[in-house]
Amino acid sequence: MTTYTSHTLTELELACGVTLADVARELPRAYMPNSSTVVLPAGLSPALAGSVARCAIGACEYAGLNELGLPVYRSA
Repeated sequence: MTTYTSHTLTELELACGVTLADVARELPRAYMPNSSTVVLPAGLSPALAGSVARCAIGACEYAGLNELGLPVYRSA
């Protein structure tokens, strides 16, 4: 991904230690098979994964793990 939009961390993400630098580092590693789904690398904390997903596709929900064990988020 090379297009960045304004992104604000939630209070919970801040409390979990997520930073905008973390989100910027992980965003290029996100895979978007379509405009409403994002697949993230394994090993991210739930707070960081959720923040990266929100940054990539906007309001979204955790959809579970795919067959490779990677977290998947879909537009809400």
